[in-house]
Amino acid sequence: MDRFAQLLAAVETAFETTGRDLSPWDDPHPDRSPLDEEYSRLLDPAKWRIVGARVDAWVEALVGAGLADVERDATVDWVDDPGTISYRTDRLAPRRDGAVPLVVRRNRIEGVDGAGITLGAGAPAVVVESIPDCGCDACDSGSQDVLDQVDECIGGIVRGEFRHLRRRVKRPPRPPGFRFVATTANPAAAAMPAPPPPFAETWAMPDVQTITVVTAGCWSAKGSFGRGEVDAALANPTGWRETTGPPWLG
Repeated sequence: MDRFAQLLAAVETAFETTGRDLSPWDDPHPDRSPLDEEYSRLLDPAKWRIVGARVDAWVEALVGAGLADVERDATVDWVDDPGTISYRTDRLAPRRDGAVPLVVRRNRIEGVDGAGITLGAGAPAVVVESIPDCGCDACDSGSQDVLDQVDECIGGIVRGEFRHLRRRVKRPPRPPGFRFVATTANPAAAAMPAPPPPFAETWAMPDVQTITVVTAGCWSAKGSFGRGEVDAALANPTGWRETTGPPWLG
């Protein structure tokens, strides 16, 4: 058994304790047909504590394996505000030189502490993933889905596969004659005076592009990209600010 497989086994063992009082649940929408009212409803926010319990198992396994030290109630600078309501943040500092620190922001949903987490990486930290990303009853895909997300995100960092690229680029010239007009679909909007053209000042502001690789071969991107630009940036990140590092396992 390789070292990462041993680490996963330790996570599973620890989760038997950290998740002992929490119940898993099946995907309530296996056919992906939620009811309309479920989109604005969260009947049981406390169920998302299972996400934090899985992270706790990872923390216990990583510290127990001598791969990292944990700092509780850490003060963390973020490149971008995660946008989640938090009550505590922990940070795991890997013992291997150059490896990327893991940040665990403990979230509060509907007044319930520990209902979900935001994972970050690096210093200052970039957002890796918020789990659950929504939390409403309509978006619920079962507990195993979010547990797998935790394993994928933390596993990618520990294996040294995580990469986050970020840069600001100049927007293309504003098209000649480009303007916005009020829609006439809404009679009330049609009766209002037309607002000044949006983006008159902001069009020239730099655009932020980000590329995130959680695990090898799996990336997501935000911003405006042309065909092949993401692959080109990953192959040659010159001009990008990159957050990445070697495996924690050594």
